[in-house]
Parts: sequence; structure tokens; C-alpha cells
Amino acid sequence: MSFKTIGHLAAVSALFLGVTVATAADQATFYVAPNGSDSNKGTEEAPFKTITQAQKAVRAINGTMTGDISVILRGGTYQLSSTVNFTEADGGKDGFYVRYKAYPNETPLITGGIPMSGWTIHDEKNNIWKVEGVDARFRQMYVNGKKAIRARMPNLLDNGDHNFFRLNKVDSAGSAFLLNSSDVKSTDWKNPKKVEIHLMIAWAESILRLDKISQQGNTFKFEPQDPERSKLFRRKYPMLGTAFMSNPPKQQVYYLENAYEFIDQPGEWYLDESTGTLYYKARAGENMATANVVVPRVNTLFSILGKDTKNKVGYMSFEGITFANSNFLRPSEEGFLDLQASMFN
Repeated sequence: MSFKTIGHLAAVSALFLGVTVATAADQATFYVAPNGSDSNKGTEEAPFKTITQAQKAVRAINGTMTGDISVILRGGTYQLSSTVNFTEADGGKDGFYVRYKAYPNETPLITGGIPMSGWTIHDEKNNIWKVEGVDARFRQMYVNGKKAIRARMPNLLDNGDHNFFRLNKVDSAGSAFLLNSSDVKSTDWKNPKKVEIHLMIAWAESILRLDKISQQGNTFKFEPQDPERSKLFRRKYPMLGTAFMSNPPKQQVYYLENAYEFIDQPGEWYLDESTGTLYYKARAGENMATANVVVPRVNTLFSILGKDTKNKVGYMSFEGITFANSNFLRPSEEGFLDLQASMFN
């Protein structure tokens, strides 16, 4: 679920705690359905098509409230092309709520994803398929509702558990990592600057993009890009090198991700951003001509944000709604370094 809830949220604890508030009869009820029309009146018989149209209808009457205002979402898929922004103009007042909720016994799905269709075979021997002309950027992909694996090395274990290589050492002076050549074997990658190292540092997984890689004896020197390189090696407690509390001492573990050359296991995918081509090695039983493939496009599905501490969003609730397929591109743009409890640095 991708709510943006930075600051200025008030009186929506009912949403997160599951608390319901007894109120008088609804002042108004609007309906939304995937097969509706925004030129309709928003009634059950003639529903709106989009949530933003219902939002406009709410704003037209919530200046003075004599009861709750309900927006009822019929079952089906609501595909967002951009964030739905809720501000202080969208909430209730005087103890009355604006409630967005599912129609009884139906499941509305709000998604930031888009379908990927038009698959053709790329490498028949290895069952690798492709879609060309892809202009979206994303880090996740789902095939028939199952998450696919962004191409990685080493592969996941047969039972789906993570699998790792272990660093040879950390080159603190050179702000780099030394990888055993017996693990990596080759660095002949078409798009090396799109390769990422996912490094396990104490309680956290840090993601660093590759700047350059060079062989030094029996190791490869992996030099990350900035800004994550400078952030990691210059912070006061980088906690790099020996794995925390390892006895006997061992170097930290990592895996590499995001290269076409890493595709060697069913379920792995890779997006070549330089050519706009998406590749996928199909799993057993998957028919790519009919498969439902979805990738995320919208980073934040709903943003609920007041202008300031005097203009807060309040008296809103969201009930029975499913949110899916929000995008997350920060690691692709600046790496991702966190510490214990996912404290971002």
C-alpha cells in the first residue's frame, strides 16, 4: 500500500486502528465504478468512473456537513496514471467523516501498475521472451500475480530463500569492495553501470550502483557510484568489513542484480533501459501470449497531506480497499543506504 503520509495528518487514526465512529445518517453518497462515466451524476445507477471525479463532488458539498459523506467503490480495477492527492479540502468537519469504502461484498483494486503485453520469443533455447518499446522504469514485475525475480547472481535457492556471495574484503581507502573472481567469474556485462550490489550491512540491505569494476589478481574491485559511495564510506559508523558478531570473523555477504547476463533461472527478468526492451525467462507452465504481466508505474497511489500544521487533513477513512503495484525508484536513482530499523541515510 502506498499512502504518502508525511506530516500534517490528523484525525485519521480510525483508518489505521480499525476504529469506527458512530455518526448520523449520511449527508450524501457517491458511487464510483470501473465501467462508470465521469459525466454521470455519481449515483448507484449512474456511477462516476474515477476517484478524482468523486473527490470533486465531495469538495462541492463538504464545506458544511450535517452527516458523513460516503464514496462507494464498486469492485474491479482502478488503474491510476498519477497520484491522487488529498488535501485539507477533502476531509470531513464538525465530527463528520468523508469515507471512501468498498461496496458490500466487492473488492475494489487501486493499482499503480500497467500491463506488459506483446511478448515474443527472444531466445528459444533458454525460453527467454521479450517486449520491445518499453518506456516505463520499474524495479518489480508480477506474472499472473506472482512476483518475478529481478535478474541476480547468485540465484535464489531452490526453496526460494536468499543466496549470497561473501566479500573478499572492503577497500576503505579506495571506497570499494573486492569480490572473489571465483564467484563473479566474468564482468563482461552489456550495461555495467546498471548493475547493483546488494550488501548486507549488520541489520540492513544496502543497494549501491556500479560505477566501474576492474580485476586485481584473484578479485574484482567494485567501485560504486555517487552519491551512495560517498555517503556510505564517509558516514561515522559505516559498519563495513567483518559481519556483525561472526565467530570466527567473516566478511559480509552480497548479491549482484540487474544485468541481462544474470538471467539463467526461470522467473528472472531484466529491463534494458538503453533499448527499451524487457526480457523474461518464463517459468514452467507460463504462456507469455496470455500471461497477465504487470509492472508498477506510479510511485505514490494516494497522498494525504495538509498544507501546514494549521491546515490538516482530518476526518477521512478508507475501508475495504486493496492497493497494489506502487513504484519505488530511489535505489535506481541514488542507491539506497539504510541502517537498523530501515533508518534511511
